[in-house]
Amino acid sequence: MGTICIINKRKTAMDSMEKYNGHKTLYLVSSTKGMGGTERLFDNCIHNKEFFNNVIFCCFYPPIDKSLLMFYKNNGVVLLSRQRWPYLSKILLQYPIIMSKMISLIKTNNIRIVHVHDNLGMLFVVAAKLFVNIRVIRTFHGAVDNYLQLEHICYRFLRRWVYQAIFVSESFMKLYAKINQMELEQLRGRLVYNGIRCNGIEINKAFRHPRNRFRFIMVGNYTGGRDQLFIIKTFQNVLHYFPDSSLWLIGNYTDGKESEIRYSQCVDYSKSNNIDNIVKFVQNVTDVFPYLTQSDVFIYESTRDTFGIAIVEAMMCGLPCIVNDLDVFQEISNDGEFAVLFKTGDIDDCVEKTLSVLNSYEYHKERAMSNISKVREKYSMERYAKNLNEVYQEAARGM
Repeated sequence: MGTICIINKRKTAMDSMEKYNGHKTLYLVSSTKGMGGTERLFDNCIHNKEFFNNVIFCCFYPPIDKSLLMFYKNNGVVLLSRQRWPYLSKILLQYPIIMSKMISLIKTNNIRIVHVHDNLGMLFVVAAKLFVNIRVIRTFHGAVDNYLQLEHICYRFLRRWVYQAIFVSESFMKLYAKINQMELEQLRGRLVYNGIRCNGIEINKAFRHPRNRFRFIMVGNYTGGRDQLFIIKTFQNVLHYFPDSSLWLIGNYTDGKESEIRYSQCVDYSKSNNIDNIVKFVQNVTDVFPYLTQSDVFIYESTRDTFGIAIVEAMMCGLPCIVNDLDVFQEISNDGEFAVLFKTGDIDDCVEKTLSVLNSYEYHKERAMSNISKVREKYSMERYAKNLNEVYQEAARGM
């Protein structure tokens, strides 16, 4: 069993990590406190770390969930800090300490490639290039859509020091270039679909009885373009035809005011329409598969997204999926082969498509089950790791 690595003045990560031969890669995320796409991708990688060659997994802060912390402990994940500090102390003291520890980790472990997934990580790693010889790889996840937003300003300023930009969907790569008023060639972008952990999933092959009782599920935090209230309203309409159905909304709301308002609107609407007993709000979930495999239909609405990791997880479980027709969802569903698409923002169309699925549920369930192998082949962790290892090897050449 590995041990957790929290670096201090007298102890380095190599005290408890296996030594590798040759160059190594640092796979770095800033935080794993939520259940967003980046955090779940990181979690999937740790579950399948045997697929990665000479890769050290690292994050700035420890996870809040104790079971997840223990999972990290048993798999040798490097933590650069023991806890989150208050804002001012974090800026003035904690960040310099993290920077120092990260540079020490890079030097001690002969790391030549650092793969980051957010702005904060990119800022730290680009600054570290002043002290160590490394190449920076950046994966873009966030679905921001304004030229003047910090996400874009930061990248446009720092992109000359980024060796390779990775995008999790072709749709997002094109959108990112358009927003930043750049040609695709200027991005130096490369497509690598996110990997989804599919080992150990127990598929529910049975149909539920009676047939008018369906359990719906949506997975996603109350951030970005996700619209849980849209799904609740759709579900309310479906109840007229399938009154014994229920809905799970799996996701967290952040400390941000907008996210809290979105969550409160959903709770208030459910209560005021007397459906709060069948609309369940579930938070702080690190493993969504037990919820997916106990559900009958996955339903999702978002006005902007970069990949849709929750959708792919549902498809891997053999759930009939009903999602809106964003370009990226068309892409990951193989133009509707793996999911039923409805018009974005159109509740009537969503209700119509949902009822068509429920009225011929056996057909859609069998179709979803038959697509599992195709979905897993396209979005498996093994495929993701293979593609990343190729990127790492290319970046290491000539160093």
